[in-house]
Amino acid sequence: MDYAIHQAIDNANSNNTGFFDKKIKKEFKRVLHTKREDIIRCGRGKAVITSGYGWCEYVIHAVGARSDCNQGRIHGVYSSSCVEKLTSCYENIMQLIFSHPGIKSVAIPIISAGNYGFGFEYAFTIGLTTVYNSLLEKKKELRELFDSLELKKIYFIVNEDSNYTEALEIKTRYKNTFLKEHRAVSRGAIKSQKEYSKEIELYDEQKGYFAIVSLVRKLLLKMRWVLGGWTFIKDFVSKEDWVCRRQIVEITALVKMVIPMIVLALSAYFRTNSIINIGLLLVVGYDPLDTVTYLLSLMFFADIQRPSANVSRSLIMLKNKRIMEWFYVVDMEVDGEYG
Repeated sequence: MDYAIHQAIDNANSNNTGFFDKKIKKEFKRVLHTKREDIIRCGRGKAVITSGYGWCEYVIHAVGARSDCNQGRIHGVYSSSCVEKLTSCYENIMQLIFSHPGIKSVAIPIISAGNYGFGFEYAFTIGLTTVYNSLLEKKKELRELFDSLELKKIYFIVNEDSNYTEALEIKTRYKNTFLKEHRAVSRGAIKSQKEYSKEIELYDEQKGYFAIVSLVRKLLLKMRWVLGGWTFIKDFVSKEDWVCRRQIVEITALVKMVIPMIVLALSAYFRTNSIINIGLLLVVGYDPLDTVTYLLSLMFFADIQRPSANVSRSLIMLKNKRIMEWFYVVDMEVDGEYG
Protein backbone atom coordinates (compact mmCIF):
# COMPACT_ATOMS: atom_id res chain seq x y z
CA MET A 1 0.00 0.00 0.00
CA ASP A 2 2.83 2.40 0.87
CA TYR A 3 4.60 1.71 -2.43
CA ALA A 4 1.33 2.09 -4.38
CA ILE A 5 0.66 5.53 -2.86
CA HIS A 6 4.19 6.73 -3.63
CA GLN A 7 3.90 5.44 -7.20
CA ALA A 8 0.50 7.07 -7.70
CA ILE A 9 1.72 10.48 -6.50
CA ASP A 10 4.90 10.18 -8.57
CA ASN A 11 2.79 9.36 -11.66
CA ALA A 12 0.45 12.29 -10.94
CA ASN A 13 3.50 14.55 -11.05
CA SER A 14 4.81 13.87 -14.56
CA ASN A 15 5.91 10.30 -13.73
CA ASN A 16 8.72 11.78 -11.67
CA THR A 17 10.15 8.76 -9.82
CA GLY A 18 11.04 9.61 -6.22
CA PHE A 19 9.07 12.86 -6.36
CA PHE A 20 6.95 12.10 -3.28
CA ASP A 21 9.90 10.86 -1.24
CA LYS A 22 11.81 14.08 -1.92
CA LYS A 23 8.80 16.17 -0.97
CA ILE A 24 8.39 14.28 2.31
CA LYS A 25 12.02 14.96 3.23
CA LYS A 26 11.58 18.62 2.35
CA GLU A 27 8.45 18.92 4.54
CA PHE A 28 10.26 17.43 7.52
CA LYS A 29 13.63 19.07 6.98
CA ARG A 30 12.91 21.76 9.58
CA VAL A 31 12.13 19.25 12.35
CA LEU A 32 14.97 16.78 11.73
CA HIS A 33 17.88 16.95 14.15
CA THR A 34 19.98 13.91 13.25
CA LYS A 35 20.98 12.00 10.15
CA ARG A 36 19.12 8.96 11.47
CA GLU A 37 15.89 10.94 11.63
CA ASP A 38 16.26 11.69 7.93
CA ILE A 39 15.81 7.96 7.32
CA ILE A 40 13.43 7.11 10.16
CA ARG A 41 10.88 9.86 10.45
CA CYS A 42 8.05 7.99 12.12
CA GLY A 43 8.25 5.50 14.98
CA ARG A 44 6.13 2.39 15.30
CA GLY A 45 2.65 3.22 16.52
CA LYS A 46 3.03 6.84 15.35
CA ALA A 47 1.59 8.78 12.42
CA VAL A 48 2.45 11.99 10.54
CA ILE A 49 0.67 13.91 7.78
CA THR A 50 1.91 15.46 4.55
CA SER A 51 0.38 17.00 1.46
CA GLY A 52 -0.94 14.66 -1.24
CA TYR A 53 0.65 16.74 -4.03
CA GLY A 54 -2.22 16.75 -6.47
CA TRP A 55 -3.21 13.10 -6.07
CA CYS A 56 -5.21 13.74 -2.89
CA GLU A 57 -5.38 16.50 -0.29
CA TYR A 58 -3.38 14.76 2.45
CA VAL A 59 -1.46 11.54 3.01
CA ILE A 60 -1.19 10.20 6.55
CA HIS A 61 1.94 8.11 7.01
CA ALA A 62 1.67 5.52 9.78
CA VAL A 63 4.00 2.75 10.92
CA GLY A 64 2.25 -0.24 12.44
CA ALA A 65 3.52 -2.85 14.87
CA ARG A 66 5.61 -5.76 13.66
CA SER A 67 4.10 -9.07 14.79
CA ASP A 68 5.90 -10.95 17.56
CA CYS A 69 3.37 -13.81 17.74
CA ASN A 70 5.93 -16.44 16.67
CA GLN A 71 8.71 -15.27 18.97
CA GLY A 72 9.51 -16.93 22.30
CA ARG A 73 7.90 -20.08 23.65
CA ILE A 74 4.29 -18.88 23.38
CA HIS A 75 3.34 -19.05 19.70
CA GLY A 76 0.20 -17.64 18.10
CA VAL A 77 -0.14 -14.84 20.68
CA TYR A 78 0.90 -11.20 20.32
CA SER A 79 2.49 -9.34 23.22
CA SER A 80 0.41 -6.62 24.84
CA SER A 81 2.91 -3.93 23.81
CA CYS A 82 2.70 -5.11 20.20
CA VAL A 83 -1.09 -4.78 20.28
CA GLU A 84 -0.90 -1.38 21.98
CA LYS A 85 1.47 -0.09 19.28
CA LEU A 86 -1.01 -1.05 16.58
CA THR A 87 -3.87 0.50 18.57
CA SER A 88 -1.82 3.66 19.08
CA CYS A 89 -1.20 3.82 15.34
CA TYR A 90 -4.93 4.12 14.62
CA GLU A 91 -5.42 6.53 17.52
CA ASN A 92 -2.74 8.84 16.13
CA ILE A 93 -4.27 8.65 12.67
CA MET A 94 -7.62 9.78 14.07
CA GLN A 95 -6.01 12.61 16.02
CA LEU A 96 -4.42 13.89 12.80
CA ILE A 97 -7.77 13.65 11.02
CA PHE A 98 -9.49 15.63 13.76
CA SER A 99 -6.73 18.24 13.73
CA HIS A 100 -7.40 18.88 10.00
CA PRO A 101 -11.10 19.80 9.93
CA GLY A 102 -11.15 20.10 6.14
CA ILE A 103 -10.86 16.32 5.69
CA LYS A 104 -14.19 14.96 4.44
CA SER A 105 -13.31 11.33 3.83
CA VAL A 106 -10.36 9.05 4.49
CA ALA A 107 -9.28 5.61 3.31
CA ILE A 108 -7.31 3.46 5.77
CA PRO A 109 -5.55 0.18 4.90
CA ILE A 110 -5.46 -2.68 7.39
CA ILE A 111 -2.21 -1.69 9.06
CA SER A 112 0.34 -4.42 9.94
CA ALA A 113 -1.72 -7.13 8.18
CA GLY A 114 0.79 -7.38 5.32
CA ASN A 115 4.55 -7.71 5.62
CA TYR A 116 4.45 -6.95 9.35
CA GLY A 117 2.77 -10.31 9.97
CA PHE A 118 -0.43 -9.50 11.88
CA GLY A 119 -3.35 -11.81 11.20
CA PHE A 120 -6.04 -10.00 9.19
CA GLU A 121 -8.87 -10.78 11.64
CA TYR A 122 -7.13 -9.26 14.65
CA ALA A 123 -5.57 -6.36 12.73
CA PHE A 124 -8.95 -5.37 11.28
CA THR A 125 -10.71 -5.76 14.63
CA ILE A 126 -8.18 -3.45 16.29
CA GLY A 127 -8.51 -0.94 13.44
CA LEU A 128 -12.32 -0.98 13.37
CA THR A 129 -12.80 -0.68 17.13
CA THR A 130 -10.09 1.97 17.59
CA VAL A 131 -11.42 4.19 14.81
CA TYR A 132 -14.98 3.79 16.12
CA ASN A 133 -13.94 4.54 19.72
CA SER A 134 -12.08 7.67 18.57
CA LEU A 135 -15.21 8.88 16.77
CA LEU A 136 -17.34 8.08 19.80
CA GLU A 137 -15.04 10.04 22.12
CA LYS A 138 -15.05 12.99 19.72
CA LYS A 139 -18.85 12.92 19.60
CA LYS A 140 -19.03 13.00 23.40
CA GLU A 141 -16.52 15.84 23.46
CA LEU A 142 -18.38 17.89 20.83
CA ARG A 143 -22.00 16.81 21.29
CA GLU A 144 -23.60 19.80 19.56
CA LEU A 145 -20.93 20.24 16.86
CA PHE A 146 -20.19 16.62 15.93
CA ASP A 147 -22.78 16.39 13.14
CA SER A 148 -21.43 19.58 11.59
CA LEU A 149 -17.91 18.15 11.20
CA GLU A 150 -16.86 17.84 7.57
CA LEU A 151 -15.59 14.29 8.10
CA LYS A 152 -18.40 12.10 6.74
CA LYS A 153 -16.90 8.80 5.60
CA ILE A 154 -14.08 6.48 6.66
CA TYR A 155 -13.21 3.58 4.37
CA PHE A 156 -11.16 0.51 5.25
CA ILE A 157 -9.20 -0.83 2.28
CA VAL A 158 -9.42 -4.63 2.04
CA ASN A 159 -7.64 -6.23 -0.91
CA GLU A 160 -8.71 -9.89 -0.93
CA ASP A 161 -12.25 -11.30 -1.24
CA SER A 162 -11.74 -13.72 1.67
CA ASN A 163 -10.58 -10.85 3.87
CA TYR A 164 -13.54 -8.74 2.72
CA THR A 165 -15.97 -11.47 3.82
CA GLU A 166 -14.19 -11.74 7.18
CA ALA A 167 -14.28 -7.95 7.60
CA LEU A 168 -18.06 -7.93 7.05
CA GLU A 169 -18.49 -10.68 9.65
CA ILE A 170 -16.45 -8.69 12.19
CA LYS A 171 -18.45 -5.54 11.45
CA THR A 172 -21.71 -7.49 11.94
CA ARG A 173 -20.42 -8.80 15.27
CA TYR A 174 -20.00 -5.24 16.53
CA LYS A 175 -23.22 -3.90 14.99
CA ASN A 176 -25.25 -3.83 18.22
CA THR A 177 -22.39 -2.18 20.13
CA PHE A 178 -22.14 0.53 17.45
CA LEU A 179 -25.91 1.10 17.38
CA LYS A 180 -25.98 1.53 21.17
CA GLU A 181 -23.02 3.93 20.92
CA HIS A 182 -21.15 1.92 23.54
CA ARG A 183 -17.37 1.77 23.62
CA ALA A 184 -16.09 -1.27 21.68
CA VAL A 185 -13.52 -3.79 22.90
CA SER A 186 -11.07 -5.43 20.51
CA ARG A 187 -10.30 -8.46 22.70
CA GLY A 188 -11.62 -10.17 25.80
CA ALA A 189 -9.99 -10.48 29.20
CA ILE A 190 -8.74 -14.00 28.54
CA LYS A 191 -7.01 -12.95 25.33
CA SER A 192 -5.52 -9.96 27.16
CA GLN A 193 -4.07 -12.25 29.82
CA LYS A 194 -2.42 -14.36 27.13
CA GLU A 195 -0.89 -11.17 25.73
CA TYR A 196 0.38 -10.21 29.20
CA SER A 197 2.04 -13.64 29.42
CA LYS A 198 3.75 -13.07 26.08
CA GLU A 199 4.81 -9.56 27.15
CA ILE A 200 6.40 -10.86 30.35
CA GLU A 201 8.16 -13.70 28.52
CA LEU A 202 9.66 -11.50 25.79
CA TYR A 203 10.29 -8.13 27.38
CA ASP A 204 10.53 -8.30 31.18
CA GLU A 205 14.32 -8.38 31.18
CA GLN A 206 14.48 -5.42 28.78
CA LYS A 207 12.29 -3.48 31.22
CA GLY A 208 14.62 -4.29 34.10
CA TYR A 209 12.46 -6.89 35.86
CA PHE A 210 14.72 -9.59 37.28
CA ALA A 211 14.69 -12.24 40.03
CA ILE A 212 11.96 -11.69 42.64
CA VAL A 213 9.85 -9.09 40.82
CA SER A 214 9.86 -11.10 37.61
CA LEU A 215 8.97 -14.27 39.54
CA VAL A 216 6.10 -12.50 41.34
CA ARG A 217 4.72 -11.25 38.02
CA LYS A 218 4.78 -14.75 36.53
CA LEU A 219 3.23 -16.38 39.62
CA LEU A 220 0.57 -13.68 39.85
CA LEU A 221 -0.40 -14.20 36.24
CA LYS A 222 -0.66 -17.97 36.77
CA MET A 223 -2.91 -17.35 39.79
CA ARG A 224 -5.13 -15.11 37.66
CA TRP A 225 -5.50 -18.06 35.28
CA VAL A 226 -6.37 -20.46 38.11
CA LEU A 227 -8.86 -17.97 39.57
CA GLY A 228 -10.35 -17.18 36.18
CA GLY A 229 -13.97 -18.19 36.83
CA TRP A 230 -15.39 -14.67 36.90
CA THR A 231 -13.18 -13.71 33.95
CA PHE A 232 -14.62 -16.54 31.85
CA ILE A 233 -18.14 -15.36 32.74
CA LYS A 234 -17.31 -11.78 31.71
CA ASP A 235 -15.92 -12.93 28.36
CA PHE A 236 -18.83 -15.30 27.75
CA VAL A 237 -21.43 -12.56 28.26
CA SER A 238 -19.72 -9.95 26.09
CA LYS A 239 -16.38 -9.65 24.33
CA GLU A 240 -17.32 -6.65 22.19
CA ASP A 241 -19.30 -4.23 24.36
CA TRP A 242 -17.23 -2.34 26.97
CA VAL A 243 -20.31 -1.01 28.80
CA CYS A 244 -21.80 -4.49 29.07
CA ARG A 245 -18.50 -5.86 30.38
CA ARG A 246 -18.29 -3.13 33.03
CA GLN A 247 -21.86 -3.90 34.11
CA ILE A 248 -21.04 -7.58 34.45
CA VAL A 249 -17.92 -6.80 36.50
CA GLU A 250 -19.87 -4.57 38.87
CA ILE A 251 -22.61 -7.20 39.24
CA THR A 252 -20.04 -9.89 40.03
CA ALA A 253 -18.43 -7.57 42.59
CA LEU A 254 -21.82 -7.24 44.27
CA VAL A 255 -22.34 -11.00 44.12
CA LYS A 256 -18.98 -11.48 45.84
CA MET A 257 -20.21 -9.32 48.70
CA VAL A 258 -23.37 -11.40 49.10
CA ILE A 259 -21.75 -14.84 48.85
CA PRO A 260 -20.12 -14.76 52.34
CA MET A 261 -23.48 -13.97 53.95
CA ILE A 262 -25.17 -16.85 52.17
CA VAL A 263 -22.32 -19.20 53.03
CA LEU A 264 -22.38 -18.10 56.67
CA ALA A 265 -26.09 -18.97 56.85
CA LEU A 266 -25.51 -22.34 55.17
CA SER A 267 -22.56 -23.02 57.44
CA ALA A 268 -24.75 -22.48 60.48
CA TYR A 269 -27.37 -24.81 59.04
CA PHE A 270 -24.86 -27.56 58.18
CA ARG A 271 -22.53 -27.02 61.16
CA THR A 272 -22.57 -30.72 62.00
CA ASN A 273 -21.42 -31.73 58.53
CA SER A 274 -17.71 -31.06 58.30
CA ILE A 275 -17.41 -32.08 54.63
CA ILE A 276 -20.05 -29.56 53.53
CA ASN A 277 -18.46 -26.88 55.71
CA ILE A 278 -15.06 -27.48 54.11
CA GLY A 279 -16.70 -27.18 50.69
CA LEU A 280 -18.41 -23.93 51.71
CA LEU A 281 -15.11 -22.59 53.04
CA LEU A 282 -13.45 -23.32 49.69
CA VAL A 283 -16.26 -21.57 47.82
CA VAL A 284 -15.94 -18.45 49.97
CA GLY A 285 -12.14 -18.58 49.94
CA TYR A 286 -12.12 -18.36 46.15
CA ASP A 287 -13.54 -14.83 46.07
CA PRO A 288 -11.07 -13.04 48.35
CA LEU A 289 -8.18 -14.73 46.54
CA ASP A 290 -9.64 -13.54 43.25
CA THR A 291 -10.06 -10.01 44.63
CA VAL A 292 -6.58 -9.84 46.15
CA THR A 293 -4.84 -11.13 43.01
CA TYR A 294 -6.90 -8.72 40.89
CA LEU A 295 -5.81 -5.74 43.01
CA LEU A 296 -2.20 -6.94 43.00
CA SER A 297 -2.31 -7.27 39.20
CA LEU A 298 -3.28 -3.60 38.92
CA MET A 299 -0.02 -2.77 40.69
CA PHE A 300 2.37 -5.35 39.24
CA PHE A 301 1.07 -5.17 35.66
CA ALA A 302 0.61 -1.40 35.50
CA ASP A 303 3.21 -1.21 32.71
CA ILE A 304 1.45 -3.70 30.42
CA GLN A 305 -2.24 -3.17 30.97
CA ARG A 306 -4.65 -0.29 31.00
CA PRO A 307 -6.59 -0.65 34.26
CA SER A 308 -10.25 -0.48 33.36
CA ALA A 309 -11.59 -0.25 36.89
CA ASN A 310 -13.07 3.09 37.75
CA VAL A 311 -12.84 4.52 41.27
CA SER A 312 -16.29 3.33 42.33
CA ARG A 313 -15.70 -0.26 41.27
CA SER A 314 -12.28 -0.33 42.91
CA LEU A 315 -13.88 0.80 46.17
CA ILE A 316 -16.48 -1.96 45.82
CA MET A 317 -13.70 -4.51 45.32
CA LEU A 318 -11.85 -3.23 48.38
CA LYS A 319 -15.05 -3.24 50.41
CA ASN A 320 -15.65 -6.79 49.24
CA LYS A 321 -12.17 -7.76 50.51
CA ARG A 322 -12.91 -6.23 53.93
CA ILE A 323 -16.20 -8.10 54.18
CA MET A 324 -14.35 -11.33 53.48
CA GLU A 325 -11.85 -10.53 56.18
CA TRP A 326 -14.68 -9.68 58.57
CA PHE A 327 -16.02 -13.19 58.12
CA TYR A 328 -12.48 -14.40 58.89
CA VAL A 329 -12.17 -16.43 55.71
CA VAL A 330 -8.59 -17.44 55.01
CA ASP A 331 -8.27 -17.47 52.35
CA MET A 332 11.73 -2.58 21.35
CA GLU A 333 11.06 -1.93 18.77
CA VAL A 334 10.87 1.77 18.07
CA ASP A 335 12.21 1.87 14.51
CA GLY A 336 9.85 2.46 11.62
CA GLU A 337 9.91 4.22 8.29
CA TYR A 338 7.65 5.18 5.48
CA GLY A 339 8.99 4.36 2.17
